[in-house]
Amino acid sequence: MVDDHPLVCAFLKSLIEIEEGMEICGETGSAREAWKLIKSEKPALALVDISLDSGNGLELIKRIKSEYHSIRLLVFSAHEEAVFAQRALDVGANGFINKRETPDKLIRAIHTVLNGGLYQSDWLKAQCDERQVSDGASPMANLSNRELEVLTLIGNGKTNSKIANLLNISVKTVEAHRENIKKKKHFKTAAELSSYAMQWTMKG
Repeated sequence: MVDDHPLVCAFLKSLIEIEEGMEICGETGSAREAWKLIKSEKPALALVDISLDSGNGLELIKRIKSEYHSIRLLVFSAHEEAVFAQRALDVGANGFINKRETPDKLIRAIHTVLNGGLYQSDWLKAQCDERQVSDGASPMANLSNRELEVLTLIGNGKTNSKIANLLNISVKTVEAHRENIKKKKHFKTAAELSSYAMQWTMKG
């Protein structure tokens, strides 16, 4: 279970462990620590949020799927389904469920994914059936996955050097990503970017 909100983790643990045959083998809010847990525990399913303290859940999902194809992956996020659901599926997730859904739907989603299925909301099914999943409805639509990752870390108060270390890229590359985000979001100052990043990250 990968979520950087302790109360969410506590609730999920109590909810999931009521189910027969289910138990939480590890929990963390860090993408880096999550990778260590995945390697040591090799769970049947990983429940992953998009916005994490040390990075973006999309990159974590991509990494897990590339090395542990049998691990099922369900994204559980408060961020906009219109853009993130399809991105999550594209990098290897087996389902996406919004945090606004009911506990019953979450359990149903977990069972669906564990049993080899693909979990999608009714809205997403309709969009996929019509090949009309549109990124245009979201203010994050024009940002790349890496830019979203950098934005998340900015929102978590990380410095450029810390972001570079976490993402294994150079400080200059981080600065370039910051400038790209500013241009795409029409921000004039670093302060505007930081404020927006903090507000966006808090939503997750």
